[in-house]
Amino acid sequence: MMYEISKESFKQRLEERLNFQFIDVTDTLKNSIESYKDVHRVLFNTQFLAEIKSKNIGINTNVIIFSLDKHSKDAKKAAELLKSEGFHFVYFYIGNPEDVILEKGLN
Repeated sequence: MMYEISKESFKQRLEERLNFQFIDVTDTLKNSIESYKDVHRVLFNTQFLAEIKSKNIGINTNVIIFSLDKHSKDAKKAAELLKSEGFHFVYFYIGNPEDVILEKGLN
């Protein structure tokens, strides 16, 4: 199953971190954005699947893939790829560069 989640759901999961692996596919060459703590940064390219597997993220792992580039479809494409590879719990979020963590949470 693959679902797009809202900003509020993303924020809640990011704060709670219960049983989720976060994968940031934001292209840092286009967007110089500071990464969130304990998040895997993996560009969506031909090596994406191999990198995911090398990080011991398996098909039964709850995965949230996100991009903070509102013009990029990489998060959705990456989620579709994982779904097609048999991953059971894949969520994606397409945000924007203003989605930064403030002292009291995501703005």
